Amino acid sequence: MPILVRDSNPRHAAQQSQIRFADGIIISESLQKVLEEALQMNEPFKIHSKLLDIYVETGKQQELVALVDLMLRKYKRETSVYGLCGAACFKLGLVDKARQVMQKAISVLEKKEHVAVLVQFALLERNAGARERAEALFEQVLAVYPARVDVASAYVDMLVKGGDTEHVRQVMERMTSQKLPARKMKVLFKKWIEVEEKIGDQDQVDRIRQRAMEYIEKAKF
Repeated sequence: MPILVRDSNPRHAAQQSQIRFADGIIISESLQKVLEEALQMNEPFKIHSKLLDIYVETGKQQELVALVDLMLRKYKRETSVYGLCGAACFKLGLVDKARQVMQKAISVLEKKEHVAVLVQFALLERNAGARERAEALFEQVLAVYPARVDVASAYVDMLVKGGDTEHVRQVMERMTSQKLPARKMKVLFKKWIEVEEKIGDQDQVDRIRQRAMEYIEKAKF
C-alpha cells in the first residue's frame, strides 16, 4: 500500500497543491482529500478503488495488475470489486486479465450474482470492441434464464447502440415468441415498440404495436 507523503518542493507547490505517492504518482488536492478522509474512516476499499483510477490514468499496467490481484483477494465477497477491476483492466488493454477477473467472479460469488456479473462484463467486452464475445455472453445468460427480460433489455440496448438493427429484431422476435408470464410479455412489447420508434419506420412501429394489442386481447389483461 503506497504511503501518502507531502510534496515539499516549492516549485511544485507553486504550480498546484499536490500529493505524491511513494511510487512517484502525483495526484491532485481534491483526490488527496478523498484519500485522507478514507484513511481516517478506515475505508481501504475506497482507497484501493481510487488507486485503480490513478493507475489507469497514468498507464501503469504492472502496478494495476498487482492491485487487482490484491483487491480480488481482500474483497472477494464484494460484488462490485469485479466490475471495477475488470473495467480498469479493459481500459489499459489488459483484456486477458479482465477476463480472468470475470472467471474469478463466477467461481467465487454466489450463483444468484452471476447474471449481473456476466451482463456487466458483456457490456465491457462490447465497449472494448469485442462484439461477438459480448453477444455470446448475453446469449449464454438468456439460454439459462430465458425469462430475464431485464437481461434482454440490456442486450437490445447494446445492439441498438451498435447499430445492429436486424439483430435487435431477432432478439425481440425470439423473446416475444416465448410463453412467458403476461406481465413480462407486456414489458417486452413495450420495449420493442420504444426501440422501433428509434430505429424503425412508422410501419414497423405499427406492426409491433398491433402484435402487442393482439397478444393483450388474447391474454385478456
